[in-house]
Amino acid sequence: MGEPAEETDHGAIITLEGFDDAIIGFAERNGMAPSICYDRDMVIRTIMRDTGRSRVGAEEHFLINILTADFGLSNPVFLTIDPHLEH
Repeated sequence: MGEPAEETDHGAIITLEGFDDAIIGFAERNGMAPSICYDRDMVIRTIMRDTGRSRVGAEEHFLINILTADFGLSNPVFLTIDPHLEH
């Protein structure tokens, strides 16, 4: 599921196999290494497409098998884009 990508100018980055299309950038936090940032909805849609699961089943798979995975300080970040938030 998660594997170290090649060394980049951001250091060793953990990527999730099969979800490259959902990468939207890097997330940086004070005192921590950058992490790959994924569009959460795109990850869910990829699970649905690749496994034939319903939206509910894909959400459950995401929560149990991806979101709770621990890769240490390089854990990926998942962004929920909310079109209703005012800018």
